[in-house]
Amino acid sequence: MILASSIPAYIGFMITGCCFNVFTFEKLLEIDNKTTNLITFAQNIFIFLAISLYLAYTHYWDNRKARLSITSWNVAVPILLQTLGANVNNFVFQYNLSMPTHIIIRSSGTVTTLLLGWVFFNKKYTLRQIIGSTLIAVGTVLFTLNAGQQLESSSRSSIMGVCLLLGTTIMNSGLSLYKESIYTRDGSKMDWKGALYYNTVYGLLFYIPLVGTIKQELLSLWRSNQSFGELLGWNLVTQMSCILGVNLLVFKVSALSFTIILLIRRFLSLFLSMYIFETPVGQWGIFGIGLVILGSLTYSLNNNRPVSVVKKDQ
Repeated sequence: MILASSIPAYIGFMITGCCFNVFTFEKLLEIDNKTTNLITFAQNIFIFLAISLYLAYTHYWDNRKARLSITSWNVAVPILLQTLGANVNNFVFQYNLSMPTHIIIRSSGTVTTLLLGWVFFNKKYTLRQIIGSTLIAVGTVLFTLNAGQQLESSSRSSIMGVCLLLGTTIMNSGLSLYKESIYTRDGSKMDWKGALYYNTVYGLLFYIPLVGTIKQELLSLWRSNQSFGELLGWNLVTQMSCILGVNLLVFKVSALSFTIILLIRRFLSLFLSMYIFETPVGQWGIFGIGLVILGSLTYSLNNNRPVSVVKKDQ
């Protein structure tokens, strides 16, 4: 049984790992922004090996439910789509999208979660939830715009990247709501350890056609930049911490709360990056920080989960 008191620990675990992971990811992209395939492939391999050893050590597969749960389409399909979305989110950097632009577009996740939850999942949100999530999204956008980087020009490549990112943002919002409904109805079918394992298995399948490209990227970078290996090592460790926190939380809090946590994490990642690289913060940036803090306080004051309206059969 997961105690509510353990949720803040999971949040801290995720935010710490994810923030430093973004920092190492940015440093790797500074060396070569065409290495996202190599980086994400290495992350998948590392996490796959780690979770496989853990499941073997704990005799996870001895449990019949664990072996059979993935055969259910309502479990397998969301995991496959989540893996696809995660890979697309990293792949879009090859379309000349900067990290601030990436964060701005992903900030729409709170709004899409609210709308999808209301329209398709019969959820009712309180006024504090709506105001709080909106303030956090607006504050993050304002702070991100202050990062000193111009949004990309409307080239065909950039437009394609924006469209892909918007599509995966909407899809991830829907998946979070769907997982919440499945876990509420039958929590025994959803297990974070099995979900993480199959996420990495499905993820590795996406890289089969890219093996040659990944090998060339690795050889080229290893010869040209000696610090790449060390940075990649730190990126793998922090990614493991980040992904563990995400998978521990995804079935323990509501879809909207999960989206809010991810948005705050992205805000903190950008804030840390700007602090380390000594990027100046203007008035709008300070105003954005204030909105994020105010929105977080407003949302946290709401202790009630959104109500699902159950329609009775006529």
